[in-house]
Amino acid sequence: FHGETASEETFRDLVASVRRLADCAEAQGNVVVGVEAVAAVHTVGTAAAMERLLAETGSASVGVIFDPTNLTPPAGHRSQDEFLDECISRFGSRIVAVHAKDYRIVEGCCGPRKSPSLRPGTGVADWPGLFRRLRRIGLTDLPVLIEDTNPQDAPEAIAYLTRAWIDSGR
Repeated sequence: FHGETASEETFRDLVASVRRLADCAEAQGNVVVGVEAVAAVHTVGTAAAMERLLAETGSASVGVIFDPTNLTPPAGHRSQDEFLDECISRFGSRIVAVHAKDYRIVEGCCGPRKSPSLRPGTGVADWPGLFRRLRRIGLTDLPVLIEDTNPQDAPEAIAYLTRAWIDSGR
């Protein structure tokens, strides 16, 4: 993060950079450039900014690596349902992979704040709700990449996400 991260000029630079990457991906064929949004620290820090980047880049070779924990604002959401619905509405069809980790909202010195990343299933992220939405739009074969989980906790993370996926289909 730097002071100009959220500026229009930085966004324009990002669009130009992603467009160059998209040109290379298109030239190669069957290559996708994945872009991940991160709230409050990346130039693409909201669902609306991701939608705008996709539109202004104008390439089917640009997809979204959706990390709902990273896209959650530092103080959390008013409603996870509204957040997930907005994300799916704005860029759902362009999701090419999901990053799986979790978080909690903890009390900090300046009010509620998002915790450091946790193993999936140990926080408040609505994984069944996300998976239900992905199923609804036909995204049933996406890679789900577990992040911020140590090897000894990986079996529990995998089991949790598997249960969440199964439950989302009921």
